[in-house]
Amino acid sequence: MPPRPAERDAAEAAETREQDLPLHEDVRRLAAALGRVIRRLEGDEAFQTVEGLRRDAKARRSGDPGAPTLGELLGRVEELPLQLCAVSARAFTLFFLLINTAEQVHRVRRARSYAKLADATPQPASARWTMRTLREAGHGPDKVLDALLQLDVRPVLTAHPTESTRRTLLALQSRVAALLLAWESTAPAERSALDVA
Repeated sequence: MPPRPAERDAAEAAETREQDLPLHEDVRRLAAALGRVIRRLEGDEAFQTVEGLRRDAKARRSGDPGAPTLGELLGRVEELPLQLCAVSARAFTLFFLLINTAEQVHRVRRARSYAKLADATPQPASARWTMRTLREAGHGPDKVLDALLQLDVRPVLTAHPTESTRRTLLALQSRVAALLLAWESTAPAERSALDVA
């Protein structure tokens, strides 16, 4: 029998690095808000469809023994009425947009926490951290410069010009990010106001 959701959440929390817990909480909060919106605007059937697909895809990705196969998941999607399929597609698009926003906020959060450290420890994988690591490994400035000059950097632009993000969507992402950052400095008793903002 697959673990119940509460058991899975506890197991995931145990595997999550402490510094990433705020990201997980942000994702949970945003997913719950999206779920409430789907239920309110599209109805319970749409919510149950989206939530079922999300839950089963997550279980499959986690390797749960009782999880459906990819073929089974795709079969379920193919059997959906067109309206539910469209709602599900929009819901997952929004879900991934919200997750990306939460990840961007988390990067800001982590950078700020490193900047506050008294010993000025650079953030892992940052340019400062890389240079310090190279220096500590005995690589002098000339050797690093030679290696940098040998790099062949080629930017890859993946978005088609017609797929530019609309200004309205960017403004909404910015608002979500601001609310996530405000959450941290808000007293617990006042946080419910941010949940509905």
